[in-house]
Amino acid sequence: MKKQQIDLAAMQQADYIIHLAGAGVVDKKWTVAYKNEIRESRTESSRLLIDALKNNNNKVKAIVSMSAIGWYGADAEAVKPFEETDAADTGFLGRNL
Repeated sequence: MKKQQIDLAAMQQADYIIHLAGAGVVDKKWTVAYKNEIRESRTESSRLLIDALKNNNNKVKAIVSMSAIGWYGADAEAVKPFEETDAADTGFLGRNL
């Protein structure tokens, strides 16, 4: 993301785009700077993709975008199993991923 580059030629040929982006949440200690990097690696890459699509004659059929493989909200100490309808965690991961 630091380069702010995207392959426009590839976008001209795409029917679908799968956008999997984001700095790893376990790669480094969560300093204020790294938390910003985690957040911005997701928002800025999405913004770059949307801006490129706005200026692209090829209209893709769909975009799938994901920034995490988990749902952050399950309480390991909970008595009942976590369900899909349960609320997200209110901590950093739940608010940002």
